[in-house]
Amino acid sequence: MTAPVSLVLLASENPDRGVFRIERPAPGVVAAVTAGDGPPTNPKLTPNEDSLAVVARPGGTAALIADSHFGPDAGEIAARAFARMLVQSAASGPEALSERLAGVDHHIRAERGPRDRSETTALAVFLGP
Repeated sequence: MTAPVSLVLLASENPDRGVFRIERPAPGVVAAVTAGDGPPTNPKLTPNEDSLAVVARPGGTAALIADSHFGPDAGEIAARAFARMLVQSAASGPEALSERLAGVDHHIRAERGPRDRSETTALAVFLGP
């Protein structure tokens, strides 16, 4: 079996407004992140607060999009934890996503700094053959 291919795009590594970072981590998989190019509709602590993770395996691809608020930290923790959990686990199909999302929440609570107010809304998807 081929090893999983993991890609994590973090908000703090992609802060430039109007610049798109586009990656192709595996055949048929494209991921992109941007800080946008117009004025934000709500106050932001950093230009980009959104992160994502993609893990591609022979049986399908799982992705997490973390839309953060009040800073990028919670979303970055979520993206890194999601990728790490899927790479380390044999289960990666749709049935594993709810367990992985609960794990992501645990990681955010454990790793976020005591003064960090960031939160995130996360969407996880699995795309199979």
